Amino acid sequence: MQHILLDGFMEEWEKGTISIALVDEALKSMRERGMDTDALLIQAGISPRLMTAPQARVSAANYGRLWYLIAHAMDDEFFGMDAHPMRVGSFNLLCRGALHSTNLGKALERVLDFLRLVLDDISATLSQQDGLARITINETGAPRRMFTYATFLMLVHGVGSWLIGRRIQLLSADFRCTEPQPSLDYKIRFCDQARFGQDHTSITFDAASLALPIVQTQRSLQTFLREAPATCWSNTATTTAWPPPSGATCGKYR
Repeated sequence: MQHILLDGFMEEWEKGTISIALVDEALKSMRERGMDTDALLIQAGISPRLMTAPQARVSAANYGRLWYLIAHAMDDEFFGMDAHPMRVGSFNLLCRGALHSTNLGKALERVLDFLRLVLDDISATLSQQDGLARITINETGAPRRMFTYATFLMLVHGVGSWLIGRRIQLLSADFRCTEPQPSLDYKIRFCDQARFGQDHTSITFDAASLALPIVQTQRSLQTFLREAPATCWSNTATTTAWPPPSGATCGKYR
């Protein structure tokens, strides 16, 4: 099937693209603060007029570029969704701290500890039971918007998947918020059987994955940091988005 690309817009859904609704979500905090969002869209290669086209999709590369620009414009890699900004450079430090872990379990604990220190309103814990590993978001008050949960879990899951050179296959994904419209991108990114309106927000996977070794290096980290926004959100069903070092085994992506 042929697709038409215009100013970053895919006229039909295809893998490796992002819904314009997620572009709108990423810009929400900037708009609330009266910041110029059109200028960032143009710099990211996304036409501002697409914001009024509900079915529009942009490439993962354009979306990744937009994430980078928003983070630097706000000096917040969590896009103003927490009382304490996640200053630019935090993600770099998070990855470097996790890189020297002995296995995925230790790495995820370090990632979650780092986020707990940086953010005030949201954190998460890693637990194991009956052969399942679960990352559960800790929070009080009313449910947050889906984009907040997705961004937090995408950071954790994306870094973890890259560290072991394969996608961490999720068995379930629960969210406290109501199901967003559209929700297809979130389901593709996390789990087809995602459930909404649940008591807690969490993702679950095989606990055996926690023993997998870290296969990345300082050298491969530079490429990941450069491409992370696009690869972490991309729904491309290939094994090349997080390439492992030569000789490492790469698992099948969804």
